[in-house]
Formats: sequence, C-alpha cells, structure tokens
Amino acid sequence: MKKTKLLQNLKNISIKQINHGTGTKKVFVNNKDTDTALTQFAWSRFKSGESCEKHSHPTMDEYFFVYKGSGIYEIGNEILSLEEGDFIRIPENTYHKLYLEKNNEFLELVYFGIATH
Repeated sequence: MKKTKLLQNLKNISIKQINHGTGTKKVFVNNKDTDTALTQFAWSRFKSGESCEKHSHPTMDEYFFVYKGSGIYEIGNEILSLEEGDFIRIPENTYHKLYLEKNNEFLELVYFGIATH
C-alpha cells in the first residue's frame, strides 16, 4: 500500500507546468501515491491567453470543476463556455482543448483523472 499525506494545503504544494500547454498546476495526489485508478488530483490556474493544447488520453477519463473564472473548452465537436460552478467530464479517447480568450482574466480548475484500463 502506497502512502500519501492525510492533509495538504494548496499554499504548501510546489507549482508545476501543466503537461499540454501553458498554465500551472499543483498536484495533491498522483498515481505514484495511490494503489487506486486515480491518475492525478490537482488544481490548475490559467491566465488570459493561456491554453492547454488539443490532446486525448487513450486510457483515462478526466473530470474538471470550474472553481473560479471562465474559459472555453473544446471537447470532441462541441465548444463549451465555462463559468464558475461548471463540471466537465471528458471520456477516454476524446480530443479536448482548453483556452482563455484575451478578455478572460483567469480560470482555476480542480480536476482528476481515472484510469479506465
């Protein structure tokens, strides 16, 4: 059984670049910390003009909660305008791209991935 911290605070977690573009993230737990299907549980922040390039995950579903701000998510053939309180599910093998328009000040997300096989 892998060990993880029982309590963490966002202010004490180091900032990392997101994997698919600009923006930053802080990872609470990743797949190295748990024996579950969870791949990552994190918080991220994007500033005006930043984006997450178009990509897909062949073995993972992703789930996002818009904590603060607004942005645009392209998921498959849909373009979704995001606002605070929205919850998004992205199934495995689905191409997706996140971006902020120049007039959007910032976007904060809380998200996690679940391995599907």
